[in-house]
Amino acid sequence: MKNSINFVYCFDDNYLTQSKTSIISLLDCVSEPVNIYILKKSSNKKLNLTEKILNHKNLNYLEIHNLDLKEYEFPNLTNVHVSEATYFRIFISDYIPKDIKLVTYLDADTICLNDPISKVKDIYLKLKDSNYSIAARTEVKNDNTENEVFERLEIQGSYFNAGVMFINLESWRKNNFQEKLINVMNNLNNKIVHWDQDVLNKFFNGSYLEVPLSLNFNTNKINTKTDINSIYFAHYIGSEKPWTILDKVNKSYELYQNNFRKISSKNKYHITHSWKKKSLFLVIKLILNLNIFKLKYPIGFIKSFIKSLKA
Repeated sequence: MKNSINFVYCFDDNYLTQSKTSIISLLDCVSEPVNIYILKKSSNKKLNLTEKILNHKNLNYLEIHNLDLKEYEFPNLTNVHVSEATYFRIFISDYIPKDIKLVTYLDADTICLNDPISKVKDIYLKLKDSNYSIAARTEVKNDNTENEVFERLEIQGSYFNAGVMFINLESWRKNNFQEKLINVMNNLNNKIVHWDQDVLNKFFNGSYLEVPLSLNFNTNKINTKTDINSIYFAHYIGSEKPWTILDKVNKSYELYQNNFRKISSKNKYHITHSWKKKSLFLVIKLILNLNIFKLKYPIGFIKSFIKSLKA
């Protein structure tokens, strides 16, 4: 078990379908069996992984932990779309077996597009040969231009995106990062905007191994000219998610839905709503401007949309 590549997910009930979509995309792409560890916010809802995942040839081992961390006060969780599950990355050393030294963390809104195994192993080797404990993709560089994140967090180095992280868990444990990150979280408190991503960036302050864009590619930058074959992990960053109704149809939208269809026998599209009236307006707009015909299954989209309104 310990010789396989280890992947970690952290999420709550709002991301049950997204997590399964991400997992099936990963299992379908990897060239060797992998281990998956899930840290899920404890609730009455079960993950209910499909047989396609549980019996997948590339799933070597699966472990699910239901977390209820009521003893901690997690900042900036009032009137936002995330829960304390976004902070679970801080606690991974408590739930991953002690003999595992390296893990890859993936947000539930990431989709694997191509086999990442050789790239992941390469990052692991570089991590072990370096003084860094984590590897990630830089989101913002401190290049003397105005950016509030550096002033707010009082950091000097680059700011990374934590949606895909490669972690030297041996170093994490040896240096007691969990306790130190909790202290940073408590000290930052109301300065936190991007939850544990801010905490991680404050703590590491630019001291991380840089990974290429292909290992955490912002889907907002995917267009008709983008070479999908060169991307390993596509990350749906920002408020425009492929399971919500958008006023436009883009290439990245179907990348997610194609993988969703692998785990769904009833719906062609995964659709949720923050405001159903707005969703209805956007669907009408898609029909009137004929953009709906850019979808792979226009009729299936309408049927899924109607079902989602009744949910």
